[in-house]
Amino acid sequence: MIEIHLQDCLRELVIVSRQNPESMFIRESVPGEPPSHLISSLGLDQKELGNCYINGILAKPSDIIEPGDRIELYPISLGLLCGGQLK
Repeated sequence: MIEIHLQDCLRELVIVSRQNPESMFIRESVPGEPPSHLISSLGLDQKELGNCYINGILAKPSDIIEPGDRIELYPISLGLLCGGQLK
């Protein structure tokens, strides 16, 4: 299982999170799953995302999500407002 936290407007884009006011949900982990696969499986477009963190560390495309990981997804607009990775 993995714990997924959706921040800001991403909550509205993922149907399962609308049922949870904390915008957190638990999902089965997929062996060998990179962040990009998780993002598309949630129905999100990579263009909508700012930063993705795995266990509090900024994720790289080569990272693999493991069982027990905590994933945090932030929209691109929040990354820009907070001085995130996007310039």
